[in-house]
Amino acid sequence: MLLRILALLFLSTAGQPLTAELVGGSEIQEYSENCTPRHVHTALGNDPSTSVTVSFSSSFHPKCRRYTAAVFVGKHASNLDSLVFGNSEPRQYNRTFIQWKHKAAVGEEEYKSDLIHHIKLTGLLPNTKYFFRCALLQKEVSIPTDMNKADMASGFQHDRFDSVSRLLRKTATFPQGPSSVLFFDEALSSFKTGPVPGSGLGSIKFVIIGDIGQTDIAESTAQIIADESDIDSIFLAGDIAYADAKHHLWDSWFDKMKDLLRTSTLHTAPGNHDIQVEARSRQIFAAYNNRFAMPSSRDAVIEPSPRESAGSSCKNLFYPLVSEYGNFYYAFTYGAARAIFLNSFAASSPGSSQYNWLVNELNSIDRQVTPWVFVTFHCPFYNTYKQHQDEEPSRKMMKYLEPLFVEHRVNMIFNGHTHAYMRTKNVAFGEVNKIGPQYVILGDSGQRSHPTFVSDVPEKWVEARDGETHGYGTVAILNKTHAQWEWIHTGPSAEGNFVDKSLIVNQFFS
Repeated sequence: MLLRILALLFLSTAGQPLTAELVGGSEIQEYSENCTPRHVHTALGNDPSTSVTVSFSSSFHPKCRRYTAAVFVGKHASNLDSLVFGNSEPRQYNRTFIQWKHKAAVGEEEYKSDLIHHIKLTGLLPNTKYFFRCALLQKEVSIPTDMNKADMASGFQHDRFDSVSRLLRKTATFPQGPSSVLFFDEALSSFKTGPVPGSGLGSIKFVIIGDIGQTDIAESTAQIIADESDIDSIFLAGDIAYADAKHHLWDSWFDKMKDLLRTSTLHTAPGNHDIQVEARSRQIFAAYNNRFAMPSSRDAVIEPSPRESAGSSCKNLFYPLVSEYGNFYYAFTYGAARAIFLNSFAASSPGSSQYNWLVNELNSIDRQVTPWVFVTFHCPFYNTYKQHQDEEPSRKMMKYLEPLFVEHRVNMIFNGHTHAYMRTKNVAFGEVNKIGPQYVILGDSGQRSHPTFVSDVPEKWVEARDGETHGYGTVAILNKTHAQWEWIHTGPSAEGNFVDKSLIVNQFFS
């Protein structure tokens, strides 16, 4: 039975649904799309060279709960020769949100999420492109005795891929027949594993975006990025869907970003629009915590907000929020680069969990192995615009963490929050200094704002700034000492004259 099902999958072409015929002439029953996997996206695992987490959603409808999540994966689009089952129960959350208008409560909204699946693939080959298809299978699938479900859940080791695939095809059985076995997502997806630590010089390229949302500009930005062929991973500096009190907008965001998310891993930092204080319980970050699965070494620790919030402005939020570990701050090595993601809304003072974690993280980096260090978080330290000046999260975080960034010669800091673009010179404690990082604001990936400058004359630490256009950034590691930065114009005025392209010198070695 499984051989027949797999044959269909392997023969289907990328972007096309499975055809209706099985070997022997029987038909696959047509189902309502409410069980079809959607919102497919990926993140690198704790070892990006050998592991990736595949995430997707399926309907919470009772009949969909009869199925278990799985991923068919392989190195060739026409031969997805391995099957990996989910290794944990799907996540699901319900929320009641107050509708606000002019800081006054005008109603409530109830929301119930899909089932959200996170499946870890391990034992992958480094620096390799994989293709995959998400599926729901009958829970009663019979797995061979020498390949139990725990083994499947942990992923296949590559030296066993072919033998496991052949074994499953010969021995796995589906008690209700193939016509009621599978739901597949609508298209083939792919990801690329990272190079082994210390390698990849001259071939690593990251895309950085912030405050993207789901405007027409955001969709244009996403499509232009999706059309790039040499992207290793995407860093998103917070304010993801701009759902605020309308949780169904998370669903529409994933729908609109599906072409982008099908072809590259995504790594996120939390933004203020991602907090979303729940009306009754005051729980926070429900969508952000449940929908993503970043490569963290510890589960998230989250406590309710001490007070309700009228909207998502940083001036209305209680600070700091207990939102530690998990998707909130984490790090991974991608070849010659160490990528660190932080939480602007958790405590960052000495002795706090985030501060202690960051100190240990920075102390552990061997710059001979990973010469480049990039840090991503939402609220900027250096800001040439009037928008978002003197906010407590930025002020406190800068006080405590800038000394660490300077001491450890962090190369670049990526932020969002302000809906504009800015890149600083190497700066430390407000002064141009070659030992300090360069700070980049990329809150212009999808939101309309056009903020005004604090002064018509740029601050001495500003290298480039523009508040009228939209785009995204790329950083390509050329070698141990140099990287190429480029800001790429998108949106309705893509013929604009503003450009920012610069050779970045690694100050750790200068």
